[in-house]
Amino acid sequence: MQRVRTNIITGFLGTGKTTAIRKLLQQKPSNERWAVLVNEFGEVGIDGEIIQQQANGLPQVKVKEVPGGCMCCAAGLPMTVAINELIGRTNRPDRLLIEPSGLGHPEEVIALLSREPYQQLLDLQSTITMIDARHLEDPRYYKHDIYQQQIAVADLLVANKTDLYPAEQLERLNQLLLDHYLVDVPVVSTSQAELKPEWLEQPARFNQARWQREVEYLFVDSHIEQLPAGGYLRKQRQQAGFHTAGWRFERTLNFDLQQFIHWVQHLEVLRLKALINTEQGGRLIQRVEKELSVEAVAEPQESRIEMICATPISADQLQNQLLSIQNKKAEHVTHQT
Repeated sequence: MQRVRTNIITGFLGTGKTTAIRKLLQQKPSNERWAVLVNEFGEVGIDGEIIQQQANGLPQVKVKEVPGGCMCCAAGLPMTVAINELIGRTNRPDRLLIEPSGLGHPEEVIALLSREPYQQLLDLQSTITMIDARHLEDPRYYKHDIYQQQIAVADLLVANKTDLYPAEQLERLNQLLLDHYLVDVPVVSTSQAELKPEWLEQPARFNQARWQREVEYLFVDSHIEQLPAGGYLRKQRQQAGFHTAGWRFERTLNFDLQQFIHWVQHLEVLRLKALINTEQGGRLIQRVEKELSVEAVAEPQESRIEMICATPISADQLQNQLLSIQNKKAEHVTHQT
């Protein structure tokens, strides 16, 4: 039985991982079956829905999402269950793309994939780490253990968004690799998360032995609750020094697009993703630090909003603001903190 070619596409918050996978799917050979496993730090699950919208127009693409923290925690149970569903005996994929959370532990993901039974089932190829070189100016990023892990495990470093910063910051990235004895890690540049399919084919440089260490696991609940009719749901969590809040809104609760954009622009967030229904149709709205993007997409089955902050989130206040910019008001609420 041929092993499933497998790639990990990792990187810190807002480096372009999901966009890169969406663009890779557009380049998928028509005769191949691909599967995508997406992990989100937040609880409500947006990235999987974004990729699923891309996959809906493509043949032979299966998407599975694990929300709510690092999927390799809880002894890897959420990740194991998801992979088993994706690589089952029927319609086994030719390639599996794995996107860990921007605050997930890539060392543990690699270790899990390198052990039995996956050692016999998966052909672990290149781990691609997306990086925004501007983060090297901010100690919240470059001093973070997970950020350093993501660089250390890379078979290929992709410096993304290079159109937004000067060449000097790329030079700093090269110096960082030199300082950490990682000069053998190739670095490529791109401006719009464009990955070449041939980059996936490089062999992995690491094996299980490199990542043998004790890990303190946290329980992760991968269950997605049913929304109440005409209502919404909120979840919050704190881990790895970051705070997240997320909302899911029933499909009929449309947002006023311009008011929503104005609201997003004035938030103090590190990262925000919103897949929402508006009076103008579906919109994917993203913010990384001060950068904002708005993209027209198919109307989602429900609106989802997720934000990650460096400081505690005043979720009640933000929730009242969200409710005030809806075209139709919520009738019921399920509230989880």
